[in-house]
Amino acid sequence: MKRFGLSGVILLVFHLAPMNVPAQEYPNLEDTRHDLALYLRPTFPEQGDDTRCVFCHAPRSHSLSLGLWNEDQPDHLLVYPYDRPSEDMPAGKPDGSSLVCLGCHDGTIALGDVVSRTQSAGTARGVARTDISDGHPVSLPYDPGEINESMKLESRDRLPEQVRLDSEGKIQCTTCHDPHDDTYGNFLVMADSAKTLCVACHQKSNWDSSAHNSASATWNHRGPDPWPFTKSRGTVAEHGCANCHTPHTAGDGRYLLNLINEEDNCLSCHNGNVARTDISSEFNKVSHHPVELTTGVHQADEAVYLSPSDRHVECVDCHDPHSARRAEDDKGFVFTTDIPGIDVNGAAKTNIAAEFEMCFRCHGDGPGRRAMPTPRVHDQSNVRLQFDNGNPSFHPVVAPGNNPDVPSLIAPYAENSIIGCSDCHSGDASSKLGGQGPDGPHGSIYASLLIRNYQNQARTPESPSAYALCYSCHDRTSILADESFTEHRLHISENGTPCSACHDPHGISFTQGSSDNNSHLINFDTSIVFPNSNNDFRFEDRGNQAGACFLACHNSNHDDLSYQ
Repeated sequence: MKRFGLSGVILLVFHLAPMNVPAQEYPNLEDTRHDLALYLRPTFPEQGDDTRCVFCHAPRSHSLSLGLWNEDQPDHLLVYPYDRPSEDMPAGKPDGSSLVCLGCHDGTIALGDVVSRTQSAGTARGVARTDISDGHPVSLPYDPGEINESMKLESRDRLPEQVRLDSEGKIQCTTCHDPHDDTYGNFLVMADSAKTLCVACHQKSNWDSSAHNSASATWNHRGPDPWPFTKSRGTVAEHGCANCHTPHTAGDGRYLLNLINEEDNCLSCHNGNVARTDISSEFNKVSHHPVELTTGVHQADEAVYLSPSDRHVECVDCHDPHSARRAEDDKGFVFTTDIPGIDVNGAAKTNIAAEFEMCFRCHGDGPGRRAMPTPRVHDQSNVRLQFDNGNPSFHPVVAPGNNPDVPSLIAPYAENSIIGCSDCHSGDASSKLGGQGPDGPHGSIYASLLIRNYQNQARTPESPSAYALCYSCHDRTSILADESFTEHRLHISENGTPCSACHDPHGISFTQGSSDNNSHLINFDTSIVFPNSNNDFRFEDRGNQAGACFLACHNSNHDDLSYQ
C-alpha cells in the first residue's frame, strides 16, 4: 500500500532528526512507542541504526526532498475541516510537520508502508478517519490578534521555549508533542500537561484562583468516570483543563469538550460524586432551567441579547468554568464572576457586578421572553422594568423599597433591606433552608423555580405551607392580625384569596402603573379579580394604610369600598 497526502512538506526546525544523526542523539526515544526499529529489518547493513527513523525520515540516498521526509508522491490530499467556535477562526487542513504525524495518526495509513522500503512491516491498520475536526486545530497561524477573543491567547514572545511554532508561526502537532522524547508521557513537551501546557497559550481570566484549578475534590468512584480521557484519578486541581477538555477525539470539537452535550461536561462532576452538591438531580425536577433542550447553540462570543430563535440556557450562561469563583456583590448576594449581563438601565455589561444583572440578561429586555404565569391588569414580562426603583412599588432587588411602613417584616429584614433574586428563586433543598442541596435556580419542586411553596389558586385554604414563600419574610401572625391591611384575615383565611390575587411579586413598571393605583405591589390577577358593575377596575391609595377598591371579587361588587 502507498502513502497518500504528504506532498510538498519541508523539514521544519523542530524535533525531527535528519537521517545521519546517530540514534543516541535522542536517548529518550529508545523503548518508546516511537522507537519503531523493532518493526523493520535493515534492508542494507549500513542502515542498521536508522530503522526507527524511516517512518518519518527518508535516507538521503532515497529522497531528493529538501526536508528528507519519508514521503511518496500523492494521488490525493485528504482535507480536515475544523468546525470552529466562530467565523473568526478559519477552517483549514494540516500542512507542514503535522502531515508527517498524520501519516500514521489519522488511522488511514498502514504503519510500515514507506517509500524507502520495499518490504512491509505487516502491522494492522487503524480505524479509518477522514475528519479530525474533533481535535485541537493544527497548521493554524498563531495570531492572538486575529483568532477569536474568547481563546485569550498569550502573545508569541511570552510562550515557553518548549512550546514551539513552526517557521511560519503556525501551530503544529510538534507545538505540543516532541516525537523523540516521551519523558512527560504522550510525547508532550512539558510536565503537568493538564494545566501547564494549555495555559501556556490560553490565558483565561482568573484561572489561577478558580475552583477548577485549585479544588481538592476527588471522585468517589460512583457513577460514570468523570475523567474519561485521563489515566489520573487525582483531584480536580490535578486534572485542571482535563476536567472538561481533551485535545483529541473530543465529544464537541468546537471547544474540545470531553462530552458532546455541554451540560454533561459539568454534571459529570457536579452530581455529588466529585463536587459536594448534586446539581444533576436538580435538572430532573418539575421546574428547572432547561439546559437539556439545546446542544451546540451557545457561542462564547454570542450577543448579550439573544433573538427568539437563539434563546437557550446552558450552564455557561450563568457560570464561567474558567473563573468558577463565588463573589459577593455590595449587598452580600453571591454570584459567579466573569459572565455578561444587563444593568439596571438596560445596558450590556461584559462582567456582572450584581446577581440581578445575570438574571436580567434573559429575563430583561431581550426578545422572546416568556409571559408571566399570572395574568395581570398591567402585564409585563420584562423583569428589569418590574424591579425599576422608579416604579410605584417593587420588591427591593435593585434598591430598597419605597414603602416606609411594613410592620409584618421579620428580622433582620427592614424597610431599607435589599433582597436577591435567589431569595425567592432557588432550589427547594437550598442551604438557605438548611438543606444539603445546591443554591441557585437550577431546579425546584415548586413552579417558577421558587425556593418555597407559593399557591396562587383561588379558594386556597390558608396555611403556613400554602404561602411559605411570603411567610419567609412577612410574619404570618402579623398578616392575619391585620397589622398591615385591615382585611387581610378576611381575604386570606375566610375567603381563600391567595396573596397573588392582589399583589404582583416583582413590581409594577412606572410606564404602566402609578403610585395612586399600584402602591403596595397592587396589580390584580385578572383570573380572580374583575371589573365591577360600573366597569371600574382599580385600587386607589388614600394614604398610610388607607385605600379603596373599585372591582368585583369573591362574588362581591366593590364600588369605592374603602378601608382605614
